[in-house]
Amino acid sequence: MNELLRLPSLIDMHVHFRTPGQEYKGNIESESCAALAGGNTTVMDMPNNIPLITTLAHVKEKKRLANQQTHCDIGFYLGTLGDEDQVFSPQLLDEVFGLKIYMNSTTGGYIVNDPLKIESIFKRWESDKPILVHAEGNTIAFALQMAKKYHRHIHVCHVSLAQEVKEIAQSKNKRGEVVSAEVTPHHLFESNIADEDDDHRMRPPLSRLLDMQMLWQGILDGTIDCIATDHAPHTLAEKISETPPHGVTGLETTLPLLLMAESAGYITLQRIVEMTHDAPLRILNVEEQYNTYIEVERNIPWEIQGTHMHTKAKSTPFEGRTVFDRVIKTVLRGIVVFENGRILNQPGKGQVLS
Repeated sequence: MNELLRLPSLIDMHVHFRTPGQEYKGNIESESCAALAGGNTTVMDMPNNIPLITTLAHVKEKKRLANQQTHCDIGFYLGTLGDEDQVFSPQLLDEVFGLKIYMNSTTGGYIVNDPLKIESIFKRWESDKPILVHAEGNTIAFALQMAKKYHRHIHVCHVSLAQEVKEIAQSKNKRGEVVSAEVTPHHLFESNIADEDDDHRMRPPLSRLLDMQMLWQGILDGTIDCIATDHAPHTLAEKISETPPHGVTGLETTLPLLLMAESAGYITLQRIVEMTHDAPLRILNVEEQYNTYIEVERNIPWEIQGTHMHTKAKSTPFEGRTVFDRVIKTVLRGIVVFENGRILNQPGKGQVLS
């Protein structure tokens, strides 16, 4: 009889579901199906849509669409361009789980790289909810400095370099849990040796083997709090074009990869649960959902193939890789919503969170 493993469902702090404005790449309906197939019952969607989600009206419209489409629970972040007339009102803060600042290049081009604007954002964000930063390399030091100056909770997205791990560790030693950080599966399991492949174009780019080793060390010593996919679908035509966009999928492959690492002794099962469930709940201050869990079939080899995935993108940077564990059931509040490859609930049955 095959071994079955029951785990708390995954909570992904960092996804891009493309609604509104780029639904041809993916949408809340298709990508929430991918979430359930990968064992994720709650996701947090980033604001770099078209338009950038910067106002209460934008957030409410996005929530209206999500109420019609989502299969899993979903929450949203606010975006900013650093404009002084952007008001972080109590009503707006109640609707989102944090503020995202893009301090380096990313999909959509919504970059804030003026130090005065960045400082103004940190100063005006009078909330305990995290400021999430896309900050690569030397940019991270400035973001950590601003968070310390204005006593803000900062969350560093998709850490990829050894130097970043070191700077985050130093800041956490001084400020504790108001500094948090995430790492993606593609930065844990792929190096820049694969970077010429179009399926591996992403921001931040893949890093050196030495950096990968430091990311794993950051997982073991607690510098890195959680694992988030940065799930970012693009069409196959875009990914094979002469100018392929940055971004890869990850919702359906994260847990099999982590369990493969667990079998190899890189990480414990307890640490996987902490990083994919417990830490996101704590950082986001989200309530635990009752009777919500996943079942995983262990030690049955299968090959990752993008064409068999639920994501609209039908692509993955782990194409052709053999893994040995598969999510076979996802249960949300006592209801089986995914089983043996099939989505069993209807669009709109997930909750839109505040």
